[in-house]
Amino acid sequence: MTNPTIVRALAAAGAVLSAAFPAGAQRLGPTVPVEIFVGRQEFASELRVPDQELVGVRLGLDLADFAGIRGFYWRGLNDDRDGTAPLQAYGAEAQLNLNSGRGITPFLVAGVGRVDFMEGFTDEDGNQPDDQDAAILGGGARLDLGRVGLMASARSYLFQAGDSLSDDLRSNLQLSAGLTFRLGRAGRRVAADAPRVVRETRDTVYVTRDGEARAERRDGDGQQFVTIPVPREGEIYLRYGPSDSSGVNRRPGLEGAGVTSGQMELVRRQVLADLEPMLRDLMAAERAELRELVRDELRRIGAAGLTPEAEQRLLENLEARVALRVQERVGATDAAVRPARRPGFSPRVEGWSTYAGGNLDRPRQFVLGGRLDLGPLSPRNPALSVVPELAIGGGDGGVSVLLAANLQYDFSALRLGGAPFQPYAYGGLGFLAMTDPAPGRAKREAVLDLGYGVTFPMPGRTDGPRLFLEHQGIDFFDLNRLLLGIRF
Repeated sequence: MTNPTIVRALAAAGAVLSAAFPAGAQRLGPTVPVEIFVGRQEFASELRVPDQELVGVRLGLDLADFAGIRGFYWRGLNDDRDGTAPLQAYGAEAQLNLNSGRGITPFLVAGVGRVDFMEGFTDEDGNQPDDQDAAILGGGARLDLGRVGLMASARSYLFQAGDSLSDDLRSNLQLSAGLTFRLGRAGRRVAADAPRVVRETRDTVYVTRDGEARAERRDGDGQQFVTIPVPREGEIYLRYGPSDSSGVNRRPGLEGAGVTSGQMELVRRQVLADLEPMLRDLMAAERAELRELVRDELRRIGAAGLTPEAEQRLLENLEARVALRVQERVGATDAAVRPARRPGFSPRVEGWSTYAGGNLDRPRQFVLGGRLDLGPLSPRNPALSVVPELAIGGGDGGVSVLLAANLQYDFSALRLGGAPFQPYAYGGLGFLAMTDPAPGRAKREAVLDLGYGVTFPMPGRTDGPRLFLEHQGIDFFDLNRLLLGIRF
Protein backbone atom coordinates (compact mmCIF):
# COMPACT_ATOMS: atom_id res chain seq x y z
CA MET A 1 0.00 0.00 0.00
CA THR A 2 1.13 3.54 -0.60
CA ASN A 3 2.55 5.66 2.17
CA PRO A 4 -0.19 8.00 3.43
CA THR A 5 2.39 10.70 4.18
CA ILE A 6 3.16 11.03 0.46
CA VAL A 7 -0.51 11.23 -0.49
CA ARG A 8 -1.36 13.82 2.17
CA ALA A 9 1.68 15.93 1.32
CA LEU A 10 0.95 15.90 -2.40
CA ALA A 11 -2.76 16.61 -1.95
CA ALA A 12 -1.95 19.52 0.35
CA ALA A 13 0.60 20.82 -2.13
CA GLY A 14 -1.98 20.68 -4.94
CA ALA A 15 -4.51 22.57 -2.81
CA VAL A 16 -2.01 25.28 -1.87
CA LEU A 17 -0.83 25.66 -5.44
CA SER A 18 -4.36 25.91 -6.82
CA ALA A 19 -5.20 28.60 -4.26
CA ALA A 20 -2.04 30.49 -5.21
CA PHE A 21 -3.05 30.92 -8.84
CA PRO A 22 -4.35 34.48 -9.34
CA ALA A 23 -7.45 34.72 -11.47
CA GLY A 24 -6.32 37.79 -13.33
CA ALA A 25 -2.86 36.73 -14.43
CA GLN A 26 -1.80 37.70 -17.93
CA ARG A 27 -0.89 35.19 -20.59
CA LEU A 28 2.72 35.69 -21.54
CA GLY A 29 5.18 34.42 -24.07
CA PRO A 30 7.45 31.53 -23.01
CA THR A 31 10.89 32.09 -21.51
CA VAL A 32 13.78 29.74 -20.77
CA PRO A 33 15.07 30.21 -17.19
CA VAL A 34 18.60 29.12 -16.31
CA GLU A 35 19.68 28.81 -12.67
CA ILE A 36 23.24 28.24 -11.50
CA PHE A 37 23.44 27.44 -7.80
CA VAL A 38 25.60 26.21 -4.96
CA GLY A 39 24.34 24.62 -1.79
CA ARG A 40 24.54 22.01 0.90
CA GLN A 41 22.76 18.67 1.12
CA GLU A 42 22.12 17.50 4.69
CA PHE A 43 21.15 13.84 5.04
CA ALA A 44 19.00 12.32 7.80
CA SER A 45 21.06 10.90 10.67
CA GLU A 46 19.50 7.43 10.24
CA LEU A 47 21.09 7.13 6.78
CA ARG A 48 24.60 7.68 8.22
CA VAL A 49 25.60 9.60 5.09
CA PRO A 50 27.87 12.64 5.55
CA ASP A 51 26.53 16.05 4.53
CA GLN A 52 27.70 17.24 1.16
CA GLU A 53 28.35 20.62 -0.47
CA LEU A 54 27.25 20.80 -4.09
CA VAL A 55 27.03 22.85 -7.29
CA GLY A 56 24.35 22.49 -9.96
CA VAL A 57 22.19 23.93 -12.70
CA ARG A 58 18.47 24.08 -13.43
CA LEU A 59 17.06 24.58 -16.92
CA GLY A 60 13.39 24.83 -17.76
CA LEU A 61 10.50 26.57 -19.44
CA ASP A 62 8.08 29.21 -18.12
CA LEU A 63 4.80 29.49 -20.01
CA ALA A 64 3.30 32.22 -17.82
CA ASP A 65 4.18 34.55 -14.97
CA PHE A 66 3.07 32.08 -12.32
CA ALA A 67 4.18 28.62 -13.45
CA GLY A 68 7.06 26.75 -15.01
CA ILE A 69 8.95 23.46 -15.09
CA ARG A 70 12.62 22.79 -14.35
CA GLY A 71 15.03 19.96 -15.00
CA PHE A 72 18.00 19.92 -12.64
CA TYR A 73 21.39 18.32 -12.15
CA TRP A 74 23.80 18.80 -9.28
CA ARG A 75 27.11 17.26 -8.29
CA GLY A 76 28.80 17.00 -4.91
CA LEU A 77 32.07 18.81 -4.16
CA ASN A 78 35.10 17.33 -2.41
CA ASP A 79 36.33 18.61 0.94
CA ASP A 80 38.79 21.06 -0.65
CA ARG A 81 36.10 22.39 -3.07
CA ASP A 82 38.56 22.05 -5.95
CA GLY A 83 36.90 19.00 -7.52
CA THR A 84 33.82 16.85 -7.53
CA ALA A 85 32.73 14.05 -5.20
CA PRO A 86 31.16 10.75 -6.40
CA LEU A 87 27.63 11.99 -5.68
CA GLN A 88 25.12 13.35 -8.19
CA ALA A 89 21.37 13.94 -8.52
CA TYR A 90 18.95 14.72 -11.32
CA GLY A 91 15.20 15.07 -11.80
CA ALA A 92 12.36 17.47 -12.62
CA GLU A 93 10.37 20.06 -10.67
CA ALA A 94 7.28 22.19 -11.12
CA GLN A 95 7.71 25.74 -9.85
CA LEU A 96 4.85 28.10 -9.02
CA ASN A 97 5.44 31.76 -8.28
CA LEU A 98 3.35 33.63 -5.71
CA ASN A 99 4.07 37.01 -7.30
CA SER A 100 4.91 38.48 -10.70
CA GLY A 101 6.92 41.38 -12.05
CA ARG A 102 10.21 42.72 -10.77
CA GLY A 103 11.08 42.59 -7.10
CA ILE A 104 10.94 39.74 -4.61
CA THR A 105 8.97 36.70 -5.80
CA PRO A 106 8.26 33.85 -3.36
CA PHE A 107 7.80 30.44 -5.02
CA LEU A 108 6.92 26.82 -4.25
CA VAL A 109 8.42 23.71 -5.85
CA ALA A 110 7.32 20.08 -6.10
CA GLY A 111 9.02 17.35 -8.08
CA VAL A 112 10.78 14.01 -8.25
CA GLY A 113 14.44 13.12 -8.54
CA ARG A 114 17.11 10.47 -8.08
CA VAL A 115 20.18 10.74 -5.85
CA ASP A 116 23.01 8.62 -7.28
CA PHE A 117 25.71 7.50 -4.83
CA MET A 118 28.41 6.76 -7.37
CA GLU A 119 31.23 4.25 -7.12
CA GLY A 120 33.72 5.36 -4.48
CA PHE A 121 31.22 7.13 -2.23
CA THR A 122 31.02 5.62 1.26
CA ASP A 123 28.87 6.30 4.31
CA GLU A 124 30.12 6.67 7.88
CA ASP A 125 30.38 2.87 8.18
CA GLY A 126 32.49 2.52 5.03
CA ASN A 127 29.67 1.09 2.92
CA GLN A 128 28.39 2.40 -0.39
CA PRO A 129 24.76 3.55 0.05
CA ASP A 130 22.03 2.49 -2.35
CA ASP A 131 20.75 5.02 -4.83
CA GLN A 132 17.58 6.79 -3.69
CA ASP A 133 14.48 8.03 -5.47
CA ALA A 134 13.10 11.16 -3.84
CA ALA A 135 9.95 13.25 -3.75
CA ILE A 136 10.94 16.91 -3.59
CA LEU A 137 8.95 19.63 -1.79
CA GLY A 138 10.17 23.09 -0.95
CA GLY A 139 10.12 26.82 -1.59
CA GLY A 140 12.19 29.94 -1.73
CA ALA A 141 12.38 33.51 -2.97
CA ARG A 142 13.85 35.21 -6.01
CA LEU A 143 14.88 38.84 -6.54
CA ASP A 144 14.21 39.64 -10.20
CA LEU A 145 16.10 42.47 -11.90
CA GLY A 146 14.92 41.93 -15.46
CA ARG A 147 16.80 39.13 -17.17
CA VAL A 148 19.09 38.52 -14.16
CA GLY A 149 18.14 37.75 -10.58
CA LEU A 150 19.22 36.26 -7.27
CA MET A 151 17.67 33.10 -5.79
CA ALA A 152 17.65 31.31 -2.41
CA SER A 153 15.64 28.19 -1.61
CA ALA A 154 15.17 25.22 0.70
CA ARG A 155 14.07 21.76 -0.43
CA SER A 156 13.25 18.55 1.36
CA TYR A 157 14.35 15.36 -0.41
CA LEU A 158 12.04 12.64 0.94
CA PHE A 159 13.65 9.16 1.00
CA GLN A 160 12.07 5.87 2.00
CA ALA A 161 13.69 4.20 4.97
CA GLY A 162 13.38 0.76 3.32
CA ASP A 163 12.26 -1.04 0.21
CA SER A 164 8.55 -0.92 1.10
CA LEU A 165 6.28 2.09 0.75
CA SER A 166 4.88 1.29 4.17
CA ASP A 167 8.21 2.37 5.69
CA ASP A 168 8.59 5.86 7.11
CA LEU A 169 10.00 8.72 5.07
CA ARG A 170 13.25 10.49 5.85
CA SER A 171 13.57 14.20 5.15
CA ASN A 172 16.93 15.36 3.79
CA LEU A 173 17.24 19.15 3.73
CA GLN A 174 18.95 20.97 0.87
CA LEU A 175 19.81 24.69 1.09
CA SER A 176 20.89 26.49 -2.07
CA ALA A 177 21.47 29.96 -3.52
CA GLY A 178 22.50 31.22 -6.91
CA LEU A 179 21.95 33.37 -10.00
CA THR A 180 19.04 33.19 -12.43
CA PHE A 181 19.01 34.18 -16.09
CA ARG A 182 16.07 34.42 -18.47
CA LEU A 183 16.38 33.71 -22.17
CA GLY A 184 13.53 34.90 -24.37
CA ARG A 185 11.40 37.99 -23.98
CA ALA A 186 12.74 40.85 -21.89
CA GLY A 187 11.17 41.40 -18.50
CA ARG A 188 8.41 39.36 -16.95
CA ARG A 189 5.40 41.21 -18.37
CA VAL A 190 4.34 42.06 -21.87
CA ALA A 191 2.28 45.01 -22.94
CA ALA A 192 -1.39 44.32 -23.54
CA ASP A 193 -2.64 44.31 -27.09
CA ALA A 194 -4.03 47.56 -28.42
CA PRO A 195 -7.82 47.82 -28.13
CA ARG A 196 -9.88 46.99 -31.20
CA VAL A 197 -12.67 49.39 -32.14
CA VAL A 198 -15.94 47.47 -32.52
CA ARG A 199 -18.29 50.36 -33.21
CA GLU A 200 -18.14 54.16 -33.23
CA THR A 201 -21.05 56.61 -32.98
CA ARG A 202 -21.36 60.35 -32.56
CA ASP A 203 -20.89 60.33 -28.79
CA THR A 204 -19.55 56.82 -27.98
CA VAL A 205 -16.84 54.45 -29.21
CA TYR A 206 -16.99 50.74 -28.32
CA VAL A 207 -13.73 48.75 -28.06
CA THR A 208 -12.74 45.27 -26.91
CA ARG A 209 -9.46 43.98 -25.45
CA ASP A 210 -8.49 40.86 -23.48
CA GLY A 211 -12.04 39.60 -23.11
CA GLU A 212 -13.44 42.93 -21.88
CA ALA A 213 -15.71 45.47 -23.54
CA ARG A 214 -15.25 49.18 -22.95
CA ALA A 215 -17.52 52.10 -23.79
CA GLU A 216 -15.75 55.46 -24.08
CA ARG A 217 -17.85 58.62 -23.82
CA ARG A 218 -16.76 61.73 -25.65
CA ASP A 219 -17.87 65.10 -24.35
CA GLY A 220 -16.52 68.42 -23.21
CA ASP A 221 -15.90 67.19 -19.67
CA GLY A 222 -13.31 64.67 -20.84
CA GLN A 223 -13.45 60.94 -21.39
CA GLN A 224 -15.32 58.59 -19.07
CA PHE A 225 -15.00 54.79 -19.10
CA VAL A 226 -17.00 51.83 -17.96
CA THR A 227 -15.57 48.27 -18.20
CA ILE A 228 -17.68 45.13 -18.04
CA PRO A 229 -16.79 41.43 -18.59
CA VAL A 230 -17.96 39.89 -21.85
CA PRO A 231 -20.13 36.79 -21.24
CA ARG A 232 -19.42 33.56 -23.08
CA GLU A 233 -23.12 33.15 -23.80
CA GLY A 234 -25.82 35.78 -24.15
CA GLU A 235 -25.91 39.41 -25.19
CA ILE A 236 -25.05 42.82 -23.73
CA TYR A 237 -26.57 46.06 -25.05
CA LEU A 238 -25.06 49.42 -24.15
CA ARG A 239 -26.78 52.73 -24.92
CA TYR A 240 -25.86 56.28 -24.02
CA GLY A 241 -27.74 59.43 -24.95
CA PRO A 242 -31.29 59.92 -26.27
CA SER A 243 -33.18 56.89 -27.49
CA ASP A 244 -32.39 55.95 -31.08
CA SER A 245 -29.92 58.83 -31.32
CA SER A 246 -27.26 56.53 -32.70
CA GLY A 247 -29.02 53.26 -33.23
CA VAL A 248 -27.24 51.57 -30.33
CA ASN A 249 -30.53 50.12 -29.09
CA ARG A 250 -30.75 47.86 -32.10
CA ARG A 251 -29.85 44.23 -31.79
CA PRO A 252 -26.70 43.15 -33.60
CA GLY A 253 -27.08 40.94 -36.63
CA LEU A 254 -26.46 37.20 -36.35
CA GLU A 255 -25.41 36.58 -39.92
CA GLY A 256 -22.70 33.98 -40.12
CA ALA A 257 -22.82 33.25 -36.36
CA GLY A 258 -23.35 29.73 -35.06
CA VAL A 259 -26.46 29.08 -32.96
CA THR A 260 -25.64 27.66 -29.55
CA SER A 261 -27.81 25.39 -27.41
CA GLY A 262 -28.34 28.28 -25.01
CA GLN A 263 -29.70 30.47 -27.79
CA MET A 264 -32.03 27.68 -28.92
CA GLU A 265 -33.35 27.38 -25.38
CA LEU A 266 -34.05 31.13 -25.27
CA VAL A 267 -35.90 30.94 -28.60
CA ARG A 268 -37.97 27.99 -27.35
CA ARG A 269 -38.98 29.80 -24.20
CA GLN A 270 -39.85 32.95 -26.11
CA VAL A 271 -42.04 31.03 -28.56
CA LEU A 272 -43.93 29.31 -25.73
CA ALA A 273 -44.37 32.64 -23.94
CA ASP A 274 -45.80 34.18 -27.11
CA LEU A 275 -48.16 31.23 -27.58
CA GLU A 276 -49.48 31.29 -24.01
CA PRO A 277 -51.96 34.22 -24.45
CA MET A 278 -53.25 32.69 -27.68
CA LEU A 279 -53.78 29.33 -25.99
CA ARG A 280 -55.63 30.98 -23.13
CA ASP A 281 -57.98 32.79 -25.54
CA LEU A 282 -58.51 29.52 -27.42
CA MET A 283 -59.35 27.67 -24.22
CA ALA A 284 -61.75 30.44 -23.16
CA ALA A 285 -63.55 30.22 -26.51
CA GLU A 286 -63.66 26.44 -26.27
CA ARG A 287 -65.11 26.65 -22.74
CA ALA A 288 -67.97 28.85 -23.89
CA GLU A 289 -68.62 26.61 -26.86
CA LEU A 290 -68.53 23.49 -24.72
CA ARG A 291 -70.91 24.98 -22.19
CA GLU A 292 -73.44 25.66 -24.93
CA LEU A 293 -72.98 22.23 -26.47
CA VAL A 294 -73.55 20.53 -23.12
CA ARG A 295 -76.66 22.57 -22.41
CA ASP A 296 -78.08 21.73 -25.87
CA GLU A 297 -77.29 18.07 -25.33
CA LEU A 298 -78.96 18.04 -21.94
CA ARG A 299 -82.05 19.75 -23.32
CA ARG A 300 -82.13 17.30 -26.23
CA ILE A 301 -82.10 14.22 -24.05
CA GLY A 302 -84.67 15.69 -21.74
CA ALA A 303 -82.54 15.87 -18.60
CA ALA A 304 -84.99 18.18 -16.91
CA GLY A 305 -84.30 16.63 -13.53
CA LEU A 306 -80.58 17.61 -13.61
CA THR A 307 -79.97 20.20 -10.92
CA PRO A 308 -77.89 23.36 -11.62
CA GLU A 309 -75.19 22.09 -9.20
CA ALA A 310 -74.91 18.79 -11.06
CA GLU A 311 -74.76 20.61 -14.37
CA GLN A 312 -72.00 22.87 -13.07
CA ARG A 313 -69.97 19.86 -11.92
CA LEU A 314 -70.41 18.26 -15.33
CA LEU A 315 -69.22 21.37 -17.11
CA GLU A 316 -66.20 21.76 -14.84
CA ASN A 317 -65.25 18.13 -15.42
CA LEU A 318 -65.39 18.60 -19.19
CA GLU A 319 -63.35 21.79 -18.96
CA ALA A 320 -60.70 20.06 -16.90
CA ARG A 321 -60.45 17.23 -19.41
CA VAL A 322 -60.10 19.67 -22.32
CA ALA A 323 -57.44 21.66 -20.46
CA LEU A 324 -55.52 18.46 -19.76
CA ARG A 325 -55.55 17.50 -23.44
CA VAL A 326 -54.29 20.96 -24.43
CA GLN A 327 -51.52 20.76 -21.83
CA GLU A 328 -50.45 17.36 -23.16
CA ARG A 329 -50.25 18.75 -26.69
CA VAL A 330 -48.16 21.73 -25.55
CA GLY A 331 -45.85 19.36 -23.64
CA ALA A 332 -45.44 17.19 -26.72
CA THR A 333 -44.50 20.28 -28.75
CA ASP A 334 -42.05 21.35 -26.05
CA ALA A 335 -40.40 17.90 -26.08
CA ALA A 336 -40.13 18.03 -29.86
CA VAL A 337 -38.31 21.37 -29.66
CA ARG A 338 -35.77 20.07 -27.14
CA PRO A 339 -32.80 18.05 -28.45
CA ALA A 340 -33.27 14.31 -28.07
CA ARG A 341 -31.28 12.73 -25.25
CA ARG A 342 -29.14 9.75 -25.96
CA PRO A 343 -30.81 6.61 -24.63
CA GLY A 344 -27.49 5.03 -23.58
CA PHE A 345 -23.73 5.19 -23.99
CA SER A 346 -22.81 6.80 -27.29
CA PRO A 347 -19.01 7.14 -27.47
CA ARG A 348 -17.52 10.35 -28.77
CA VAL A 349 -14.38 12.24 -27.80
CA GLU A 350 -15.40 14.98 -25.36
CA GLY A 351 -11.91 15.62 -23.99
CA TRP A 352 -8.45 14.21 -23.50
CA SER A 353 -5.54 14.42 -21.07
CA THR A 354 -1.84 13.73 -20.97
CA TYR A 355 0.50 13.18 -18.02
CA ALA A 356 4.01 12.36 -16.83
CA GLY A 357 5.12 10.66 -13.65
CA GLY A 358 6.95 7.73 -12.19
CA ASN A 359 6.68 4.48 -10.27
CA LEU A 360 6.89 4.62 -6.50
CA ASP A 361 7.65 0.88 -6.36
CA ARG A 362 10.23 -1.25 -8.07
CA PRO A 363 10.93 -1.30 -10.94
CA ARG A 364 11.70 2.45 -10.88
CA GLN A 365 10.40 3.99 -14.09
CA PHE A 366 9.41 7.31 -15.61
CA VAL A 367 6.01 7.19 -17.29
CA LEU A 368 4.27 9.12 -20.09
CA GLY A 369 0.60 8.51 -20.82
CA GLY A 370 -2.68 9.83 -22.15
CA ARG A 371 -6.42 9.32 -21.79
CA LEU A 372 -9.53 9.98 -23.87
CA ASP A 373 -12.87 11.08 -22.42
CA LEU A 374 -15.53 9.24 -24.43
CA GLY A 375 -18.45 10.86 -22.65
CA PRO A 376 -20.81 9.73 -19.87
CA LEU A 377 -21.73 6.09 -19.49
CA SER A 378 -25.38 7.18 -19.12
CA PRO A 379 -27.02 10.57 -19.79
CA ARG A 380 -28.68 10.31 -16.39
CA ASN A 381 -25.27 10.40 -14.67
CA PRO A 382 -23.00 12.78 -16.61
CA ALA A 383 -20.31 12.70 -13.88
CA LEU A 384 -19.45 9.04 -14.66
CA SER A 385 -17.37 8.91 -17.85
CA VAL A 386 -15.68 6.20 -19.91
CA VAL A 387 -11.94 6.96 -20.02
CA PRO A 388 -9.55 4.58 -21.84
CA GLU A 389 -5.85 4.97 -21.07
CA LEU A 390 -2.47 4.21 -22.64
CA ALA A 391 0.84 4.68 -20.80
CA ILE A 392 4.45 3.83 -21.68
CA GLY A 393 7.24 3.68 -19.11
CA GLY A 394 10.98 3.19 -19.15
CA GLY A 395 13.70 2.61 -16.58
CA ASP A 396 14.80 -0.28 -14.37
CA GLY A 397 12.09 -2.61 -15.68
CA GLY A 398 12.95 -2.06 -19.31
CA VAL A 399 9.89 -0.85 -21.22
CA SER A 400 6.37 -1.11 -19.82
CA VAL A 401 3.01 -0.62 -21.53
CA LEU A 402 -0.32 -0.15 -19.75
CA LEU A 403 -3.60 -0.29 -21.65
CA ALA A 404 -6.77 0.12 -19.57
CA ALA A 405 -10.48 0.90 -19.87
CA ASN A 406 -11.61 2.97 -16.88
CA LEU A 407 -14.77 4.51 -15.50
CA GLN A 408 -14.02 7.91 -13.94
CA TYR A 409 -16.28 9.82 -11.55
CA ASP A 410 -15.82 13.58 -11.07
CA PHE A 411 -17.01 14.72 -7.65
CA SER A 412 -18.49 18.14 -6.96
CA ALA A 413 -15.88 20.88 -7.04
CA LEU A 414 -14.77 22.62 -3.86
CA ARG A 415 -13.53 26.19 -3.76
CA LEU A 416 -10.29 26.81 -1.91
CA GLY A 417 -8.98 30.35 -1.91
CA GLY A 418 -11.38 31.22 -4.72
CA ALA A 419 -10.10 28.47 -7.03
CA PRO A 420 -12.14 25.36 -7.97
CA PHE A 421 -10.60 22.20 -6.52
CA GLN A 422 -12.27 19.07 -7.97
CA PRO A 423 -11.50 15.55 -6.70
CA TYR A 424 -12.08 12.47 -8.85
CA ALA A 425 -11.61 8.71 -8.73
CA TYR A 426 -11.58 5.95 -11.32
CA GLY A 427 -11.31 2.21 -11.74
CA GLY A 428 -11.19 -0.30 -14.57
CA LEU A 429 -9.59 -3.34 -16.13
CA GLY A 430 -6.26 -3.20 -17.92
CA PHE A 431 -3.34 -5.06 -19.44
CA LEU A 432 0.25 -4.50 -18.25
CA ALA A 433 3.33 -5.70 -20.12
CA MET A 434 7.01 -5.32 -19.10
CA THR A 435 10.14 -6.40 -20.90
CA ASP A 436 12.14 -6.82 -17.65
CA PRO A 437 9.71 -7.11 -14.71
CA ALA A 438 10.65 -7.13 -11.05
CA PRO A 439 10.84 -10.52 -9.27
CA GLY A 440 7.39 -11.90 -8.65
CA ARG A 441 5.72 -9.99 -11.48
CA ALA A 442 4.83 -11.50 -14.85
CA LYS A 443 5.86 -10.03 -18.17
CA ARG A 444 2.22 -9.80 -19.27
CA GLU A 445 -0.76 -9.75 -16.92
CA ALA A 446 -4.31 -8.49 -16.54
CA VAL A 447 -4.57 -5.85 -13.82
CA LEU A 448 -7.16 -3.83 -11.94
CA ASP A 449 -6.45 -0.14 -12.54
CA LEU A 450 -7.47 2.21 -9.70
CA GLY A 451 -6.66 5.81 -8.92
CA TYR A 452 -7.72 9.11 -7.42
CA GLY A 453 -6.62 12.71 -7.72
CA VAL A 454 -7.56 16.36 -7.89
CA THR A 455 -7.79 18.89 -10.71
CA PHE A 456 -7.09 22.61 -10.34
CA PRO A 457 -6.88 25.60 -12.72
CA MET A 458 -3.89 26.47 -14.80
CA PRO A 459 -2.07 29.63 -13.68
CA GLY A 460 -4.00 32.77 -14.49
CA ARG A 461 -7.06 30.98 -15.88
CA THR A 462 -10.43 30.01 -14.43
CA ASP A 463 -11.55 27.94 -17.41
CA GLY A 464 -10.05 25.89 -20.23
CA PRO A 465 -7.40 23.20 -19.61
CA ARG A 466 -6.85 22.10 -16.00
CA LEU A 467 -3.88 20.55 -14.23
CA PHE A 468 -4.26 17.37 -12.18
CA LEU A 469 -2.25 15.55 -9.52
CA GLU A 470 -2.96 11.85 -9.11
CA HIS A 471 -2.05 8.64 -7.31
CA GLN A 472 -2.52 5.58 -9.53
CA GLY A 473 -2.58 2.06 -8.12
CA ILE A 474 -2.11 -0.69 -10.73
CA ASP A 475 -3.11 -4.25 -9.85
CA PHE A 476 -5.06 -3.03 -6.80
CA PHE A 477 -2.22 -0.72 -5.63
CA ASP A 478 0.48 -3.36 -5.99
CA LEU A 479 2.32 -1.00 -8.38
CA ASN A 480 1.93 2.68 -7.41
CA ARG A 481 2.52 5.69 -9.61
CA LEU A 482 2.54 9.44 -8.98
CA LEU A 483 1.25 11.41 -11.98
CA LEU A 484 1.09 15.10 -12.90
CA GLY A 485 -0.76 16.11 -16.05
CA ILE A 486 -3.14 18.40 -17.88
CA ARG A 487 -6.75 17.76 -18.87
CA PHE A 488 -8.26 19.39 -21.98
